[in-house]
Amino acid sequence: MILWLVALAVFALDRFSKHLILVSFMPGESRTVIPHLLWWTYVQNTHGAFGLFGSSPLLLIGLALAVLALFAFAFRDAAQRSLTVRFAFGAIVGGAAGNIFDRI
Repeated sequence: MILWLVALAVFALDRFSKHLILVSFMPGESRTVIPHLLWWTYVQNTHGAFGLFGSSPLLLIGLALAVLALFAFAFRDAAQRSLTVRFAFGAIVGGAAGNIFDRI
């Protein structure tokens, strides 16, 4: 249950933070958060990481689902034994769900 609660919370935070950027920034705009350390810039990436896979949302959705299935298989035993693994996998699922939502 904790996995799905964490996934839902991460998905909600993903949607909320993206909404804040959309209503607060102009495309290409940067703002300093911590001087000389951290700044945010509004950039839209319609490709995968590092511009890979072109702008094929169906391919990117398929890859995200395949990676989630691989992780679920690889970490199923560890997730049963470890709250930390369930929490971490929930965060991965929530982030992936946010990305899939954006691609759709």
